[in-house]
Parts: sequence; structure tokens; C-alpha cells
Amino acid sequence: MPIEDEIIKKGYNCLDLARKSCFDFYKITKKHVSIRGIEDRFGEYLIANKLVTNGFKVKKIGGRGVDIITDSNIKIEVKTSRLTKRFDFKGAKKGYSWIVKNKQWINKEYDYLACVLANKEKDNILVFTYEESVRNFSHCSFVRSNTKIKEENCLRLDLADGDDKNRFQNWEDNLKIAKEKIEYEGEPTTFELDFNKNPNKYFKEFSFDRFLSFLKKQG
Repeated sequence: MPIEDEIIKKGYNCLDLARKSCFDFYKITKKHVSIRGIEDRFGEYLIANKLVTNGFKVKKIGGRGVDIITDSNIKIEVKTSRLTKRFDFKGAKKGYSWIVKNKQWINKEYDYLACVLANKEKDNILVFTYEESVRNFSHCSFVRSNTKIKEENCLRLDLADGDDKNRFQNWEDNLKIAKEKIEYEGEPTTFELDFNKNPNKYFKEFSFDRFLSFLKKQG
């Protein structure tokens, strides 16, 4: 049974306010408040809110399994990342990173993959079909620096911070650190390379509007 649109909209507004309040707190005090849980949930509700605003019904948000299921059983996995220093190692640069675990893509647990940039207000969503995520994301293995857990054969897409002059170099620097410090194995796709040279092109190509057009065609 679909979740009431108003519940989704109010939930999104609450999370958006909480997220922005944390940013304001940092601006005032220069002290960070952990907002990882808020941002993860924010990404899910951002996508769900956009869906209901455009006339679609949602019957599941969050919990176990895929993040969002529409009333027509379209499965959407949401990955949320915020701009942060990618590693706690000297020379690491800021950026975004979206990771799909091995079982999620091997078992085809989603039809669409939505990547959210949590701290941006525009150009903040990319949506890939399942096939596009498998083709465009880099296939890799690495050890998480904070938990020491090894992620095997996952999909990963990184976007470095910076302008057109230094973004790609920042991305290369982070990849070098990953190979040296977290046992990163795997080669970047042509897509990831070009994404870090010209991200604006891909925010247009993999836009939320394109995703909506797919959903409308699916009925």
C-alpha cells in the first residue's frame, strides 16, 4: 500500500531542515556535528519526495533491502555522499564517493541507482539504470580505512572536488592514495575518468528528469 504523499513531503522537509541546521551550526561554531545518518535518510527522502511531487506513488522507503519501491514495483537504490576529505591520509583531497556492494549489483537488487550529493542544492542527483551502473562504475576491491572491512568486487564512482583546472588531478591523487593505503584494486572506467573532467555533461545526461521519462514509459 502506498505511503501517503504528505508523510513523504513532511519527512523530507524535516530532514532538509536538520541537514541545513547542522551546516549553519558549523558556520557559527566551526564545530562539526555528525550528520551521516541524517544525510543517508535525506537522500532517500529527497528522491521519494521528487517522485511523489511528479505524480508517482511510493510504497517503501528505507529499511532492509532496496531503499525505495514504487507502487509499480520499480526498485531504486539511493547512495548519498557529501563533500568531505576522502581519506585521513596526507595529500588526500575532498570529493564524493558512491559505493554499491557486491551482493547489491550481483543479485540485481535494484532497477535504478540514484546518487545524491548531500550538500548541494542543484546538480545534486545522478540516476543510472542498473545496466548503466554496472557498465559505468569502476569495479574494485578495497579495505575501509575506518572499519578495516574489505569490500570485494563492488561498484564505485568517485568525483573529486575542484574546478576544471585541478579536479582531475585531485581525483588522480586520491586514487593513488587509495592504492597505497587501503589496498585498492581495480582500474577506473572511461566514464569515471571523463566524469572527473567534465561532470556537468553527466549531470545533464543522467538527470532526474531523464529518470522520470523512463518511469513514465514503464507506466
